[in-house]
Amino acid sequence: MSKKGSPSLMQMLELYLKGMCMGAADVIPGVSGGTVAFITGIYDELLLAIKSFTPLALWKVFRQPLRTTLAVHHVFFLLPLGAGVASSILLLAGLMNYLLGAYPEMVWSFFFGLIAASGLLLNYENGRITFDDFICILVGAAAAVWLAKLVPAQLASTPWTTFMAGFISIIAMILPGISGAFILVLMGMYSSIILALKSFDLHTIFLFGTGAALGLSLFSRVLSWLLDRYAKVTVSTLIGFMYGSLYKVWPWKVTEAYILDHHEKVIPTVQKNVTPWNYFAMTGQEPFLLPSVMLMVAAVVVVAGIHLWGKRARLHQASAEHV
Repeated sequence: MSKKGSPSLMQMLELYLKGMCMGAADVIPGVSGGTVAFITGIYDELLLAIKSFTPLALWKVFRQPLRTTLAVHHVFFLLPLGAGVASSILLLAGLMNYLLGAYPEMVWSFFFGLIAASGLLLNYENGRITFDDFICILVGAAAAVWLAKLVPAQLASTPWTTFMAGFISIIAMILPGISGAFILVLMGMYSSIILALKSFDLHTIFLFGTGAALGLSLFSRVLSWLLDRYAKVTVSTLIGFMYGSLYKVWPWKVTEAYILDHHEKVIPTVQKNVTPWNYFAMTGQEPFLLPSVMLMVAAVVVVAGIHLWGKRARLHQASAEHV
């Protein structure tokens, strides 16, 4: 951002596009919007911006100049980013739902490559791996695999469960490697929330959003505290979560048990990862191996491009602040 705290139109457009990428990731069960924020270089500022909203700070809004309010609460950062997230979720929820149903192998292949490349990149940027870092990566990966193996619950869609779904899933959404959408699947609330977004059910969206706002406000402080005091260990654990989530997003799976949610949608409860060459024999479905591998490679290119984009933006911001 510029020295006065007001970003240029191009910077706001970049934040909007990054927000759209985060929103697109958040509607996929297995992919985290926090991962996108992490690899685009806006993660720390995102936590700082969220943490700035306290009851006392909000009270001071009415007692301080507008320019101070906008700067303290990172409004010029959050507005375009939030608009990108919201518009992406509202516009892409139906499309992602369709693609996952029609071309699951190719969709998961792309996100498998995206997460794998992101984890390797973040590992590189985190510096030399010590023994403590290695243990943290293993713990994070084991926790993610454990979450992926949990059997989905079947919660009734009530105001309370909708509120709690927002509260819990938003915590996962801002953690790189943990999918908020997958947490909704585990709670049996994914279809309800997606349907509410597609049909603009304002009552459900309000309850979910209120829970999400509270969860985001509380957990951002915990995570920011950990990153301030134990940065390398915390990042190593988050990287482990990303590696562990690869178990969930492996493209070729055989469903061994499933349940029907309250919208009669099939929710797999027990799945086994298989090789692509065994996939057809076990399911009778085309594995789409070549396009899937091509999409994995494309995902690596996307990660590299986003990383360079974020690096260039940070360098530009640093040079602008020294002018």
